Amino acid sequence: MLLIAMPQQPDNAMKQAFIDERHLKINNRRSHVLQLVGIPYDGELPVTPPGDDHGETFYWLGKPLFYVYHPYNRPDENEIAAFCEQHCLRYEISPDSWHFPGWTVRVTMFEPRHKAAWEATHRICD
Repeated sequence: MLLIAMPQQPDNAMKQAFIDERHLKINNRRSHVLQLVGIPYDGELPVTPPGDDHGETFYWLGKPLFYVYHPYNRPDENEIAAFCEQHCLRYEISPDSWHFPGWTVRVTMFEPRHKAAWEATHRICD
């Protein structure tokens, strides 16, 4: 019988690198994907993206820029695309997940105009 050891904790260095490389901040507020389009967190609002697990909102210049979550099973991209279309968002999926690396993927959601402004400034500053 083959036993596979699962990491016991998230890779905080990988998460910190994500933050540092992008000049982001995390606030100790509750995260909600619709903060990206200006809707404040509401515990009664049951809107979550497909496969949402371990989600966090990352801020740039005090505004929500990315919502990142780490599902254990790769979510259905058609469901994610439909969710994003409904809420005027876009997404990227990466194997570089810091929450149990190797067992989860990283899904990053963003509002396209905000990301474009961030990218333009990021290129100038680097």
